[in-house]
Amino acid sequence: MHVRLLCGIENSRFAKGPGKKLFLGVGGVKEGSFEIGIIGGAGGMGSWCSDILRGQGYRVHAAGRNSGMAVEEMARRCSVVIVSVPIEATLSVIDRVGPLLSGDSLLMDLTSVKEAPVRAMLSSTGAEVMGCHPLFGPRPDSVDDLSIVLCPARVDRWASWPSGIFAAAGIKIIETTPEEHDRVMAVVQGLNHLDTILLALTLGHCGIERSDLERFATPLFRSRLAALDRVMAGNHRMYAEIICSNPRVASLIEEFEKILGELRGYIEKGDGAGFAARTATARPAKVIPPVED
Repeated sequence: MHVRLLCGIENSRFAKGPGKKLFLGVGGVKEGSFEIGIIGGAGGMGSWCSDILRGQGYRVHAAGRNSGMAVEEMARRCSVVIVSVPIEATLSVIDRVGPLLSGDSLLMDLTSVKEAPVRAMLSSTGAEVMGCHPLFGPRPDSVDDLSIVLCPARVDRWASWPSGIFAAAGIKIIETTPEEHDRVMAVVQGLNHLDTILLALTLGHCGIERSDLERFATPLFRSRLAALDRVMAGNHRMYAEIICSNPRVASLIEEFEKILGELRGYIEKGDGAGFAARTATARPAKVIPPVED
């Protein structure tokens, strides 16, 4: 697994002053004033990212669907442009802004999948490219135990700037490839959320009242219900896009259905010993097939 954890970058390695908080470690970004644009910066993760950057002294502009700075002006004025829109709109936005950027600027995205957006950024622009995925929602209570994935795709002078920004905010950096990211997130987000949604849909057909589930709940099932509530009270379209936009989820579902069929066979035969023996073969390292070079 091609993953690097980067952490412990001290705030003292940043220059002070509005628009001048530049990473002074490895990389070619020099001290000086520049502006940052976030397409979709008025809400969700874009708003969170804007707060992080403004908190470090940067001048940040937001471009919304019908408000904020025009994308064309943003591309002209901003040295860094970050795409933070719903997954279904990400590729079209990248195709729009990418050709407008100069070669010495940086194009990033905050999408939950990485292969397709990074590929689109590389093909649409001559700018430097960095894929990014915060592994948390837009309103975290604190930065404790928060991580963010960075996928350096084509970087030179901007190579260290994103990791410096997020590390200075107390967020752990995970550096990997777009392929590795999507392979792992097919389980962490795709299969995980799908399993929760399946439970919710099944509960809707089993004829058991929610009050009875809570009354009989074990501590483990109580935590399961809490996870179910979070997903079902959230943005259904967002969860659908996370699951459906990662092509690796489909192969996991195929394996899931195969194993479910095996376990169903043991259940129908009342074969507890067989079920237990099959369960004992589970090994997390075997769940996700390795990326083939």
